[in-house]
Amino acid sequence: MARTWRTAAAALIASVTGVGLAVVGLVMRHPLGRTVTATDNAWFALMTVNTNPIHFDAHYSAQTEFGRPLMNSCFTLALVTGLSVADVSRNAFNLGWDEVRMPAPLFEGG
Repeated sequence: MARTWRTAAAALIASVTGVGLAVVGLVMRHPLGRTVTATDNAWFALMTVNTNPIHFDAHYSAQTEFGRPLMNSCFTLALVTGLSVADVSRNAFNLGWDEVRMPAPLFEGG
């Protein structure tokens, strides 16, 4: 089952903040949102010199257990961190992350 960025974000925010927000299938409604795209993935792979074809090669990815390209997990973490600033740290700052988990893959369009 593909998860929307909002359910992936809920799981990631829970792992970053320790706040138990995430349950399987949870969709978080929020005024800020962002659809992730193949272009985001390609640009992030280029910017970080990530040459793993799982992120940008559809033919290679189709032969994996995921069946399609995965969004880069560092991109996912950066995006969720940015989107969470208004709720978590607008008037403060993030000192770091502890025990960050990526419980499910994120695909473009999510």
